[in-house]
Amino acid sequence: MIECSNKNIHLFFKYVKSELTRKEEYSIDRHLQSCEDCLFNFAYVEEIYTKEHLLSSDEKTLFIKYLSDPIWKNELEKIKKEIKQEIIETIYKNNITKSDTVLTSIKLQSIDSNKVTLKKPKNIYNTYSNFPSNNKYLAVAFILIFTSLSTSIYLVINKDSNQSNQLSIVAPYSISSNNNTSNSIGNIYKEIANNNSVSNNLYQELDLAIDEYLEYRDISSIKKAREIATEIDKKHGDKYGMDLVKFYESVSPQLISKLSKSHQKIKSLMAEVNGDYYNNKINQAKELEQELLSMGAIIDAYKTKLFISKMQVKKLDFQSAKVIFQEGLSFSNKNNYLLLKAYFLMWQSKSESDLANFSQAQIGLEEVISTGTELGINELVVSSTISLAAIYHLTNEDKKALELSQSILAKPFSFTQEQTISLLQISGMSAFKLKFYTLADTYFYNSISLSKKINNDFFLALSYVFLATTLAERHYFTKADDYYTKAITLSETIKDKTSKMDLLSRIKGYQAKNKLLAGEFDQSANLYQETLRIMQALKLENNLELSQLNEGLAICLEKISDSSKAKEYFAKANYYKQIANDKNESVNCLLSFLPNNCSY
Repeated sequence: MIECSNKNIHLFFKYVKSELTRKEEYSIDRHLQSCEDCLFNFAYVEEIYTKEHLLSSDEKTLFIKYLSDPIWKNELEKIKKEIKQEIIETIYKNNITKSDTVLTSIKLQSIDSNKVTLKKPKNIYNTYSNFPSNNKYLAVAFILIFTSLSTSIYLVINKDSNQSNQLSIVAPYSISSNNNTSNSIGNIYKEIANNNSVSNNLYQELDLAIDEYLEYRDISSIKKAREIATEIDKKHGDKYGMDLVKFYESVSPQLISKLSKSHQKIKSLMAEVNGDYYNNKINQAKELEQELLSMGAIIDAYKTKLFISKMQVKKLDFQSAKVIFQEGLSFSNKNNYLLLKAYFLMWQSKSESDLANFSQAQIGLEEVISTGTELGINELVVSSTISLAAIYHLTNEDKKALELSQSILAKPFSFTQEQTISLLQISGMSAFKLKFYTLADTYFYNSISLSKKINNDFFLALSYVFLATTLAERHYFTKADDYYTKAITLSETIKDKTSKMDLLSRIKGYQAKNKLLAGEFDQSANLYQETLRIMQALKLENNLELSQLNEGLAICLEKISDSSKAKEYFAKANYYKQIANDKNESVNCLLSFLPNNCSY
């Protein structure tokens, strides 16, 4: 009978959300009359979906267990097979009676362990029977499988001076209202929660229709594109689609073939991976930009310019990217192209974040998230939210960072595996800083596993670095050094020279800190010096990092009795520190190149 319940859970949620036809609803009504388990689970679905059901401590423990698995998508089948036995073992082995303290005005109270009185679901029955506790827990488990990451329940952090740190479950709308977080993050939660995450938004449909027209010269395709563009204009006031279709309608037959080839080139260029040959990509894109301009495809040319600026940011060529951002935003504003503006603003904000202009970057990212939500573009919402969560971590607002990254992981967005890894890394660093060490390790090991699965050495190296950094904080120096060494080996596979050097500067800088903590001062000094040489070659003007590296080197030199050299580097460290203070530069202490005793 449980199997029957398992198969029908997704239909119950569609029923509650009024997504079924009357005929389908009637069919479910008839089934519930003869199936006690499904009747119970239907009621449970509605109670949880509407946030009206009072969860017991054991049920909250189950939510914590399964909601904290951020790569549930990759392990869903495995969980479905194992969950029944796990839940039974949890029930018998763990009798949790202590209530969690929650950061919300909505109190989650305990319910009777032997029976549950449920509110009547819409249109169905007047009363419900009592159910055995085991059946109840299994029902919760199956509901979690289908809905835990699509309902409006979130994991957040609660600190209580009288007890150890715990994870608690709260409704998303109460997160910002019950603590000192800003209104902006509260609005972002609402926008994320309300995003419908459709597989094909209007802009994707527009691109598909145009591609079909270019490939098959089918008049019906360009008519379809015009209809979609008109809908975009009416719905959002974005003229992007209308002008794009107008251009293609005016193109002579002789140019159609050339434009079709240009579109294929754009797609090929954008199929890049982190650490690729960025210079080659930029040069090819610049040639394509001129080619598009010569055919009058101005909007496509600006889309190509956007790609160029993205590559320049990844190459740390922020000045060149800034020029394109200004051109792109001016062009977008002048023509009222909301989509194009959002993408230029997103990458400009990411650039500002890399330059430690966090306040300006945050304002831009919040605007992009708002626009992306309105337009239904998940890529804008997810990518900007990841960057915003990273900013919160960098500025020591780890609670915000963890909440925000978890809110994305807990929603059925269409985001890439690389973005999943980034979210896992941010969540891991933030959880560790908040002293959730086991949870942090889980995030890091999952990010490592997923990086290996997709054969992405760049992300795998970063995952090793972040895990090693937290291991060093816990004084597991040998283990941390092993992971730094693995990361250095992986860096050799990075094709782009700038990206490789930037990654190496992180690895060796943190490895130097690890050696300093371990008391291996000679090796630490060498690593600090090597990192400074890399930073000099990259011409990065991060004064705070330069201050930390020089001070770390000075401490090592002082320890090995080279006092004169130590004074020289202490002076340099103070010089850069003063500039950093004047510019309000900051970094999370976990990412500092100096020991800061972050975790204890």
